[in-house]
Amino acid sequence: VDNENGSCLVYCAQYGFDELLADLISKGHDVNRAYSEGTPLQMAFYGRQAGAVKLLLANGADIHSCTSYYASWVDHVIALEDLEILHTILAQGIDVNTRISRSEPLLNTALKEECRAMVDFLIATGASTRFVNYA
Repeated sequence: VDNENGSCLVYCAQYGFDELLADLISKGHDVNRAYSEGTPLQMAFYGRQAGAVKLLLANGADIHSCTSYYASWVDHVIALEDLEILHTILAQGIDVNTRISRSEPLLNTALKEECRAMVDFLIATGASTRFVNYA
């Protein structure tokens, strides 16, 4: 079933059915289509499915479409303290110093959320501390 209220693609992304997700993508399902619950990539982040995140990004999912009124992908990943997904995102070519969430760098968001493991990981992968606002 694929309609405005939901999608097999979204379900597979959220719950980590990567083999079926890959099959659906190969059959032409739109990895960037927004459904009532969000895009497949948003739901993969929400479900903490690093394999699905990697698969969706490799097949053209737009990381910047994961920003909603409430949160961006940065907020979800940092809040979940999911280093595997953050590593997957950075491996796909996203700049560690990118500014998405509230126009802050990733490191600022991690510091504000007091995610020590994320802070250490971001600094180790080259995050700039030059413009960090510690307040």
